[in-house]
Amino acid sequence: MLWPVSFVILCLIFGAGNVYAQESMNQRLEGTYFIWSESAFDDPSRTTGMSFVIRGESAQYLYHSMPQEAVPDICLDDGSLVKQGKSVSCGKSPAGDYSCSFGLDLATETLTSGGSC
Repeated sequence: MLWPVSFVILCLIFGAGNVYAQESMNQRLEGTYFIWSESAFDDPSRTTGMSFVIRGESAQYLYHSMPQEAVPDICLDDGSLVKQGKSVSCGKSPAGDYSCSFGLDLATETLTSGGSC
């Protein structure tokens, strides 16, 4: 059974990979995050969301778990492939490196796109 991508992402973020599997899926995450505000000059108490970029094995797992067809990444135009979901985008570089991005809107507590080209 293929779990919804948003569930898999939340499990990876919060270290609960073994919620849906008998064997432990807990992995250390590689990646970065970016905090959003209403403007670039807002103080951190006015944070409205965060964007996450996951790399490495976790990104590879998400990429291969996504049901979307891989298509050429027109943003990079270097032979990379991308799978684009509603809120999650995962890519594979020509060198075989994986990355996934998504955002978390703190006001609505929903997943959203993590960025654009």
